[in-house]
Formats: sequence, C-alpha cells, structure tokens
Amino acid sequence: MTPFRWLLAMAILAVCGPLSAHDFWIQPSAFDAAVGAPIALRLMVGEDFTGESLAPPARSIIRFDAHDDLGRRPVTGLSGVDPAGLISGRRQGLLTVSYQSRPSFIELAAEPFEHYLREEGLEHVIAMRVRRGESAAPGRELFSRSAKSLITIEDGGEATAGAPALGLALEFLSAHAETPVAGSPFELELLFRGQPVADVLVVAMPKADPSSSQRLRTDSEGRVRVDLTLPGPWLLKAVHMLPTPPSTAAQWESWWASLTLSIPAS
Repeated sequence: MTPFRWLLAMAILAVCGPLSAHDFWIQPSAFDAAVGAPIALRLMVGEDFTGESLAPPARSIIRFDAHDDLGRRPVTGLSGVDPAGLISGRRQGLLTVSYQSRPSFIELAAEPFEHYLREEGLEHVIAMRVRRGESAAPGRELFSRSAKSLITIEDGGEATAGAPALGLALEFLSAHAETPVAGSPFELELLFRGQPVADVLVVAMPKADPSSSQRLRTDSEGRVRVDLTLPGPWLLKAVHMLPTPPSTAAQWESWWASLTLSIPAS
C-alpha cells in the first residue's frame, strides 16, 4: 500500500470503520456456473484487486439484487454475515448482480483529502477548492458505493455481455452483444443517475497483473474503451464527485462504481 493510501485508510478508519478507504467490489465464487448452482457473493474492500470481505448490516444497504431476462430478484443473505449473499442462475444467459449502499459521511484533513482527489482523478474538485479558498481546509464528504458483477450461466461462453441499466447512482453499462475475449476491446458507458457522464477517470485492472492497470477517461458521451489484454477476472472502477448545496453539512458528495467480470481466453 502506498504511504498516502495508508494515511487515507487511517483517517477514514477513525470515522467509518475498517477498510472503508479502499476499492469496493463484488466477488462471486464463480464467474460462470451451471443453472441452479449456488454462487456465493462476497463484498470486498482492498487494493490491487486483493482484499478482505465485508459483512455489512442490512441498514447500510439500499439494494442487493440479481437481474436476468426473467427480471429482478433480491439476493439471499443475512445481515452482518459473510458471504454477504447467495444466488443461483435460473436459466442460461447473463446474470448481473448489483449492490448500492446508503451514503456515509466522512471528514478528512486537507492533505489526505487532496491526495485522495488526485488518485481518483478528481482534479476538478481540487480546482474548485482553490477557487473557494479551501485548499488548506478539511474535506467533508458524503460517499456511497455502487457495484455490479457479470456472471455467465451455463452457455458455453456465448452469453451476452450487454445488460440494461439497473438504476444505480453510478454504473457501468456495456452494449456488447457477446462476451469479449482477451485481446479484444471492451467498450463501456458510465451512467450517473441514468445519464452518460463525461471526463470521469476509469481504472481497469486485471487480476492477473494489477500493475498493468489502464487509466482512461470517459469521452463526451460517457464512453470508454478498455483493452482486455489478459484473460481472467477484471475490476473496473470510477468515482464521480460534485459539490453539495450550501446548507448541507458535507461540502461534496461522491459516488463510487465498480464492475467485475471474467474474460475467457481467446
């Protein structure tokens, strides 16, 4: 862990509990499974696609769902228990798991807050703090997390990777007609409250080699093109932040999105 990541973790730990400073993602026990086979769903926090599982209480969760062409259904799970959920595929095709947390408040001292903003590609917030004369002031923030995971159910790798928008605050959307393979481009759209959002940093990280992560920005239509250089699991992540109304205790509100999927070898 880098020194500033450690500092950020310790600062957030003081107010938000263990590990909440890191990346967040859904880790299924299998990215492909037979119809009816149980799939454990862990909610992970960590860095470089390695971490520890969380067991969040039900009160911190807005939704934890599974989606297929038969519709939406809640993920089975118990509050505060790891793994956080259990699901199975009802039929062949794509199963999309989605999660949304409730907002949490955090206050960070100026230096770790500025480091965090730079790491997550939020230079526009740094510039706004300069214009407001707040560069030396602590950062007060509301943050919430959205996560999705794509799971193929018993169809020989021919599942569609395209899935409809699920109404998460910030979410990745793929329009691909079939699961991409290693070495192929993967085009995604980033939606904020259902609308494409431009100039947001997207980090694409392969489990096999996190050091080869790609740092890309969405274009004017909220799109980004990732080169899937390696087979196996991938984590894609993004953070979007906006100023809050003047009457709000927090100065900023951020939304964190992640997407996990596994890319078959060509």
